[in-house]
Amino acid sequence: MAGNTYKKSKNKTKKKSGFKFKGFNLLKDNRLKYTYGIFLVISAICLFIAFTSYLFTGKSDQDVIKSMSDETLVQSGRQIENWLGLFGAKLADRFIFEWFGIAAFLIVPVLFLYGIKVLTGWEVKYYKKIIVASTFCVFWISLAMGYGVLGNEAESNMVYLCGGIGYELADTLNSLSGWGTFFILIFTLSVFIIFFFDVDKLIRSKHDFGENDLEDERIEDPYINVVEEENEELYTDAEKLDEDEDKESEEEDEMELEITAQEQEATIEEDKSLALDIEDAPKEKKQEEEDEAELDLVVEEQKEEALVDVGEFGHYDPTLDLASYKYPGLDIMEDRAGSKVQVT
Repeated sequence: MAGNTYKKSKNKTKKKSGFKFKGFNLLKDNRLKYTYGIFLVISAICLFIAFTSYLFTGKSDQDVIKSMSDETLVQSGRQIENWLGLFGAKLADRFIFEWFGIAAFLIVPVLFLYGIKVLTGWEVKYYKKIIVASTFCVFWISLAMGYGVLGNEAESNMVYLCGGIGYELADTLNSLSGWGTFFILIFTLSVFIIFFFDVDKLIRSKHDFGENDLEDERIEDPYINVVEEENEELYTDAEKLDEDEDKESEEEDEMELEITAQEQEATIEEDKSLALDIEDAPKEKKQEEEDEAELDLVVEEQKEEALVDVGEFGHYDPTLDLASYKYPGLDIMEDRAGSKVQVT
C-alpha cells in the first residue's frame, strides 16, 4: 500500500515587482501649509513697506526702473531709494503706477489675513465680506482717482494716485459719457452699499415693526445670536427686578394702610372709653353721695351707742369730762441752754 505523498503546486505566487514611494503628500502635509502661511504674511508686510516707500521715492526710482535694461541689476539696485531695494521698487511700480494706484494698499490686509488663516486656522469675522469690499474698493477708488486726475494740469505727476488701470477706465468712460462718469460712480457706490450692508434690514430694524419681523430677520451669525440672547436675558432680568420693586412697594403701601387702620381703631376705642368715662361720672358722684350718707348714719349710730344708760342719773356722755381740757403751753418748759450735757 503506497503512502500519501505531498506534491508541490506548480502555480507559484509571483511577488509584485517594483517599489513603494515612502515620501509624503505635499498637499496634505502641515509643513507645507505653515510655510505657505508664513510666506503670505511676510509678503503682505513687504508690500506694505514697499508701497509706503513708493510714496516718497517713487519718482526718483521710476527713471532707474525704465533704464534698467541698459544696466546690470546690481548697478540699478545701488541707485534705487526704495526701502526694499530694487525688488520693492519694482513691486510698488507695478501695483501702484501701472495697475491700481494708492488703492493697492487694500490688497495688503486681505493678503495678511489670509496668511494668518492658513498658518493658524483662525479666520477673522466676516472675512469673505472683507474680500468682497476690498475688491470693489480697489477698482472703484482707482476709477474715481482716474476721473479726478483727467484734465488736471499736473496729470503726469498724479498718475500714481489712480494707476494705469484707473486712468484708462476713467478715460474710456469720460469719452463715452462725459460728465455722466460722475453719476456712474455715485450709482455704483450706492448699489454696493445697499446690497453689501443690506439697507432694507437696517431700515426695518430702525423702525421696529414688531417682534415677529425682527425674529425672521435675525442674522445667522452665531456670535450675534448669542449677544442678542444675552441682551434678551438682561431685559427679562430688568423686568423681573422692576416687578419685584413694584411688589415691594405694594406691600409697603399695604403695611402703611394696615398701620393707619390700626391707629384709627385705637383712636376710636379711646374715644369710646372717654365717652364711657363721661357717662359713668354722674353715676360715680351719686355713688359717692350715697356712701357719704351711709357714713353719716354710721357716725350717728355710733354716737347713740356711746351714750351710756346710768339709770337714775340719766344718760352719761364720757366726752363731757374733757370738754374744758386745754393743751399745755410752751411757757411751762425750763430753759437749760447754758447747762452742759453729760453723758453717763
